[in-house]
Amino acid sequence: MSSDDEGLFRGAANHAVTFSILEETYQEFLTLCRENSWSEEEGLQIIFANGVAYLKNEREFSRWKDGNRDEELLRLARYGNDMNGAYSVMKFRAFSYRQATQALEFNVTGLRGLLAHAEAT
Repeated sequence: MSSDDEGLFRGAANHAVTFSILEETYQEFLTLCRENSWSEEEGLQIIFANGVAYLKNEREFSRWKDGNRDEELLRLARYGNDMNGAYSVMKFRAFSYRQATQALEFNVTGLRGLLAHAEAT
C-alpha cells in the first residue's frame, strides 16, 4: 500500500447494516442494480452514499436563506472542483487496481494449470 493509500484510508473501517424494507422498494432497488450492472452490495453502497450526500446538500442549501448566495455559490463551486479532482484520482486508482486484479487472476489460472500438469505427471 502506498503512502497515499495509507492517508486515504487512515481511520477507515467497515460497518455492516441490517434493516427491513418493503418488497416493492427492494424490487425497485434490484431494477436499478440490473440497469447499472451493479451487484446488490455495490448498489446498496452507492444508493446509501448518494442518499447521505443528498441530505447533506439539502442542509447546506438551507443556509442560503440567509442572503449569502454569492458566497455559497463560490464555496460550492470550489467544493465541486475538489470532488471532481478526487473522483478522477479514485477512478484512476480503481482502474489500476482492476488491471492488477486481472493480471493476478491470469497468473493464478496459469499456476493452477501448471499444478494440474505437475500432479498428472
